Amino acid sequence: MRIRKATLNDLAGIMDVVRNSGYPLQHQYSQDTIKFFIDRHIVFVAEEMNIVGYMVVKENFRDGSELESIEVDNRFHGKGVADQLIERAEQTVKKLKKNKLYIKCWTGNLRASSFYEKKGYKKLELIKAYYSDGKDANLWCKEL
Repeated sequence: MRIRKATLNDLAGIMDVVRNSGYPLQHQYSQDTIKFFIDRHIVFVAEEMNIVGYMVVKENFRDGSELESIEVDNRFHGKGVADQLIERAEQTVKKLKKNKLYIKCWTGNLRASSFYEKKGYKKLELIKAYYSDGKDANLWCKEL
């Protein structure tokens, strides 16, 4: 598997991942949002033959950086794609001379929460009604 920086040419592949990630429709990013991320933030894709995952790193968040989004095609869950993406995010943040990486995650996403905990992230706070449908998020952080 190869992890590389995304370009606008990757938009269709990233949108396939968004549609096949398993997230409810109301929580999926639009194509315009993904374009914005590629233009303004650090976006990586994971690819085998096709793009199977992506992530967005925002350089500045609080006293570190933020992993805005990490999504993997459902067909590739449990195959190490998220592991490789988050490792690249942490390396990128270190190169930016930041020592913390933050992640917001829906409180009901137990699979992701378990993954972040296993990767050494600590739950910092509950953000009430963070999502547009009123659901809460947990803010996670790892010191790098």
